[in-house]
Amino acid sequence: DIVTDKQTMTLDVSKEGRFTVPTERALKLANAYVRIDLKEAANLCDMSVQLETQPSYLKPHYTVEELNFLYAQYEAFFNEMGSFLSFLMPSVTGLMIQFNDENLDYITPEGLPINNGVLQLNEDWLKDAKGITLPEAPLRITALASS
Repeated sequence: DIVTDKQTMTLDVSKEGRFTVPTERALKLANAYVRIDLKEAANLCDMSVQLETQPSYLKPHYTVEELNFLYAQYEAFFNEMGSFLSFLMPSVTGLMIQFNDENLDYITPEGLPINNGVLQLNEDWLKDAKGITLPEAPLRITALASS
């Protein structure tokens, strides 16, 4: 739930155990916080944060400009979050595109392999890319990162 002094809003949790926290300014002004009720013992719960591309950017075809925009957004976020401790932050090395079908194996028209529902686009490929056509809109796009 997202909790403020005036209301409690339910967060939808996917079957993967994921939820998206909205970034509305009003929530910040209301000093909102996220309350998580666990069904199992706290020491058995593994939580992590993953940045994902907004749903409006999920589509079956991307130009090179769109791919570079997404890459630059992730790179800027990691650089900003690290600031003077950037040596502790991972570096963005590409984009990872995940599909609903975890068993999807497919070769894109550009010759890129989707294996088990995941396509990885590394920095080198992105530098020479002309765009990409996917078999369907992806479930999510995240940063490929290395420490």
